[in-house]
Amino acid sequence: MASGHESYGRISVSSEGVGFGLSFAGRPSWNLRAEINSLETQRDLDVDGTTYRLDIRHISQSVLYDYRPYQGAFRLTTGVGINQSKLDFSGRLFNNTNPFAPASADVRGRIELPPIMPYIGLGVGLGKTRSGVGFYADLGAYIGSPKLKSFETPPGYDSTNDRRSLEDELKSIKLYPVGKIGINYQF
Repeated sequence: MASGHESYGRISVSSEGVGFGLSFAGRPSWNLRAEINSLETQRDLDVDGTTYRLDIRHISQSVLYDYRPYQGAFRLTTGVGINQSKLDFSGRLFNNTNPFAPASADVRGRIELPPIMPYIGLGVGLGKTRSGVGFYADLGAYIGSPKLKSFETPPGYDSTNDRRSLEDELKSIKLYPVGKIGINYQF
Protein backbone atom coordinates (compact mmCIF):
# COMPACT_ATOMS: atom_id res chain seq x y z
CA MET A 1 0.00 0.00 0.00
CA ALA A 2 1.27 3.44 -0.78
CA SER A 3 0.38 4.82 2.66
CA GLY A 4 2.67 2.37 4.43
CA HIS A 5 -0.26 0.93 6.37
CA GLU A 6 -0.79 -2.82 6.14
CA SER A 7 -3.54 -5.10 7.34
CA TYR A 8 -3.19 -8.78 8.12
CA GLY A 9 -5.65 -11.60 8.58
CA ARG A 10 -4.41 -14.24 11.03
CA ILE A 11 -5.17 -17.75 12.19
CA SER A 12 -3.39 -19.36 15.15
CA VAL A 13 -3.15 -22.40 17.40
CA SER A 14 -2.27 -21.70 21.02
CA SER A 15 -2.80 -22.53 24.68
CA GLU A 16 -6.04 -20.55 24.20
CA GLY A 17 -7.18 -22.88 21.41
CA VAL A 18 -7.88 -21.85 17.83
CA GLY A 19 -7.75 -18.14 17.12
CA PHE A 20 -8.67 -15.71 14.37
CA GLY A 21 -7.70 -12.10 14.16
CA LEU A 22 -6.88 -8.95 12.27
CA SER A 23 -3.80 -6.75 12.56
CA PHE A 24 -3.27 -3.20 11.42
CA ALA A 25 0.27 -1.86 11.07
CA GLY A 26 0.24 1.92 11.26
CA ARG A 27 4.03 2.34 11.23
CA PRO A 28 7.01 -0.01 10.81
CA SER A 29 7.52 0.03 14.60
CA TRP A 30 4.00 -0.87 15.78
CA ASN A 31 0.77 -2.64 14.99
CA LEU A 32 -2.60 -3.05 16.66
CA ARG A 33 -4.43 -6.38 16.60
CA ALA A 34 -7.76 -7.82 17.65
CA GLU A 35 -8.41 -11.53 18.01
CA ILE A 36 -10.85 -14.12 19.27
CA ASN A 37 -9.80 -17.50 20.66
CA SER A 38 -11.80 -20.58 21.56
CA LEU A 39 -10.90 -23.84 23.35
CA GLU A 40 -12.87 -26.76 24.79
CA THR A 41 -10.91 -29.29 26.83
CA GLN A 42 -10.71 -31.17 30.12
CA ARG A 43 -7.91 -31.02 32.67
CA ASP A 44 -7.29 -32.37 36.16
CA LEU A 45 -6.45 -30.12 39.10
CA ASP A 46 -4.99 -31.85 42.17
CA VAL A 47 -5.48 -30.02 45.49
CA ASP A 48 -4.57 -31.62 48.86
CA GLY A 49 -5.33 -35.17 47.72
CA THR A 50 -8.51 -34.31 45.80
CA THR A 51 -8.56 -34.46 42.01
CA TYR A 52 -11.00 -32.04 40.39
CA ARG A 53 -11.95 -32.63 36.75
CA LEU A 54 -12.16 -29.26 34.97
CA ASP A 55 -14.44 -28.92 31.94
CA ILE A 56 -13.06 -25.83 30.22
CA ARG A 57 -15.02 -23.81 27.66
CA HIS A 58 -12.71 -20.91 26.93
CA ILE A 59 -13.72 -17.96 24.76
CA SER A 60 -11.73 -14.75 24.82
CA GLN A 61 -11.32 -11.60 22.80
CA SER A 62 -8.11 -9.58 22.94
CA VAL A 63 -6.94 -6.16 21.86
CA LEU A 64 -3.15 -6.09 21.65
CA TYR A 65 -0.50 -3.49 20.84
CA ASP A 66 2.78 -4.71 19.34
CA TYR A 67 5.89 -2.53 19.48
CA ARG A 68 9.02 -3.34 17.45
CA PRO A 69 11.91 -1.50 19.14
CA TYR A 70 14.23 -2.22 16.17
CA GLN A 71 11.55 -2.25 13.43
CA GLY A 72 12.38 -5.92 12.78
CA ALA A 73 10.60 -9.18 13.49
CA PHE A 74 11.02 -9.07 17.31
CA ARG A 75 8.19 -7.30 19.19
CA LEU A 76 6.94 -6.49 22.68
CA THR A 77 3.21 -6.86 23.26
CA THR A 78 0.75 -5.39 25.77
CA GLY A 79 -3.02 -5.41 25.82
CA VAL A 80 -6.15 -6.78 27.45
CA GLY A 81 -8.19 -9.93 27.15
CA ILE A 82 -11.94 -10.09 27.68
CA ASN A 83 -13.00 -13.44 29.11
CA GLN A 84 -16.21 -15.32 28.53
CA SER A 85 -14.78 -18.61 29.79
CA LYS A 86 -16.57 -21.24 31.86
CA LEU A 87 -14.64 -23.68 34.04
CA ASP A 88 -17.01 -26.22 35.59
CA PHE A 89 -15.52 -28.86 37.86
CA SER A 90 -16.44 -32.11 39.58
CA GLY A 91 -14.66 -34.43 41.98
CA ARG A 92 -14.98 -36.75 44.97
CA LEU A 93 -14.15 -35.57 48.50
CA PHE A 94 -12.97 -37.91 51.29
CA ASN A 95 -12.24 -35.52 54.18
CA ASN A 96 -15.61 -35.23 55.94
CA THR A 97 -15.37 -34.01 59.55
CA ASN A 98 -19.08 -34.59 60.29
CA PRO A 99 -19.39 -38.06 61.96
CA PHE A 100 -23.12 -38.28 61.09
CA ALA A 101 -22.62 -37.77 57.32
CA PRO A 102 -21.10 -40.03 54.65
CA ALA A 103 -17.29 -40.37 54.62
CA SER A 104 -17.13 -39.20 51.00
CA ALA A 105 -19.21 -37.06 48.67
CA ASP A 106 -19.32 -35.83 45.11
CA VAL A 107 -18.60 -32.16 44.59
CA ARG A 108 -19.27 -29.88 41.66
CA GLY A 109 -18.98 -26.20 41.03
CA ARG A 110 -17.66 -23.39 38.88
CA ILE A 111 -14.46 -21.36 38.69
CA GLU A 112 -14.43 -17.94 37.05
CA LEU A 113 -11.57 -16.05 35.46
CA PRO A 114 -11.52 -12.26 35.80
CA PRO A 115 -13.67 -10.71 33.04
CA ILE A 116 -10.80 -8.43 31.95
CA MET A 117 -7.15 -9.52 32.18
CA PRO A 118 -4.05 -7.48 31.25
CA TYR A 119 -1.61 -9.17 28.85
CA ILE A 120 2.15 -8.84 28.39
CA GLY A 121 4.36 -10.81 26.05
CA LEU A 122 7.09 -11.16 23.44
CA GLY A 123 6.77 -12.25 19.85
CA VAL A 124 8.28 -12.57 16.40
CA GLY A 125 6.66 -12.05 13.03
CA LEU A 126 3.62 -10.05 11.90
CA GLY A 127 5.94 -7.73 10.01
CA LYS A 128 5.95 -6.93 6.29
CA THR A 129 6.25 -10.00 4.05
CA ARG A 130 7.25 -10.27 0.40
CA SER A 131 4.80 -13.02 -0.52
CA GLY A 132 1.88 -11.79 1.58
CA VAL A 133 2.04 -14.95 3.74
CA GLY A 134 4.02 -14.98 6.99
CA PHE A 135 4.44 -16.86 10.23
CA TYR A 136 4.41 -15.52 13.76
CA ALA A 137 4.81 -16.70 17.34
CA ASP A 138 3.90 -15.23 20.74
CA LEU A 139 4.94 -16.10 24.27
CA GLY A 140 3.26 -14.19 27.08
CA ALA A 141 0.75 -14.29 29.91
CA TYR A 142 -2.56 -12.87 31.03
CA ILE A 143 -2.43 -11.49 34.57
CA GLY A 144 -5.15 -12.36 37.09
CA SER A 145 -6.34 -14.98 39.57
CA PRO A 146 -9.37 -17.23 39.08
CA LYS A 147 -12.06 -17.23 41.76
CA LEU A 148 -14.33 -19.96 43.10
CA LYS A 149 -17.90 -19.11 42.06
CA SER A 150 -19.70 -22.17 43.47
CA PHE A 151 -18.82 -25.31 45.46
CA GLU A 152 -21.71 -27.77 45.92
CA THR A 153 -21.74 -30.91 48.10
CA PRO A 154 -24.64 -33.00 49.48
CA PRO A 155 -26.40 -31.65 52.61
CA GLY A 156 -24.64 -32.59 55.85
CA TYR A 157 -21.21 -33.07 54.28
CA ASP A 158 -18.70 -30.67 55.86
CA SER A 159 -16.66 -29.41 52.91
CA THR A 160 -15.24 -26.30 54.65
CA ASN A 161 -11.61 -27.48 54.53
CA ASP A 162 -11.88 -28.72 50.94
CA ARG A 163 -13.42 -25.45 49.80
CA ARG A 164 -10.75 -23.40 51.60
CA SER A 165 -7.95 -25.52 50.05
CA LEU A 166 -9.35 -25.00 46.56
CA GLU A 167 -9.77 -21.24 47.13
CA ASP A 168 -6.16 -21.00 48.38
CA GLU A 169 -4.91 -22.92 45.34
CA LEU A 170 -6.80 -20.57 42.98
CA LYS A 171 -5.42 -17.48 44.77
CA SER A 172 -1.88 -18.78 44.16
CA ILE A 173 -2.46 -18.71 40.38
CA LYS A 174 -1.45 -15.24 39.18
CA LEU A 175 -0.75 -15.82 35.48
CA TYR A 176 -2.37 -17.62 32.56
CA PRO A 177 0.56 -18.47 30.21
CA VAL A 178 0.00 -18.15 26.47
CA GLY A 179 2.08 -19.79 23.75
CA LYS A 180 0.93 -19.19 20.19
CA ILE A 181 2.00 -19.98 16.62
CA GLY A 182 0.19 -18.84 13.55
CA ILE A 183 0.01 -17.85 9.93
CA ASN A 184 -0.83 -14.38 8.72
CA TYR A 185 -1.76 -13.06 5.29
CA GLN A 186 -1.01 -9.47 4.35
CA PHE A 187 -3.78 -7.65 2.45
